[in-house]
Amino acid sequence: MSEHNDWLFKAKSDLKSAKKLSKDDDETLDTAAYHTQQCVEKTLKAFLVFNNRVPPRTHDLEKLLELCVVLIYL
Repeated sequence: MSEHNDWLFKAKSDLKSAKKLSKDDDETLDTAAYHTQQCVEKTLKAFLVFNNRVPPRTHDLEKLLELCVVLIYL
C-alpha cells in the first residue's frame, strides 16, 4: 500500500470513530471532535505525500492547509 493510502486508511478510521462517538451522549462529543480533527490532519498529510512532499510533524491544521493550498496553485 502506498504511503498516502496509509494516511487515508488511518483518516477513515478516525472518521468512523467520530461518527460513532457523535451518536452517543454529550460526554463523548469532545472525543468525537478530537477524532474529526485527526481525520482532517491525516487527510491533509495524505495530500502532501501524494504530491511528493514530506508532511511536517504537526497537528496545526492551518499550517497543513497552507502547505496544501500552495500545491494546488503550482
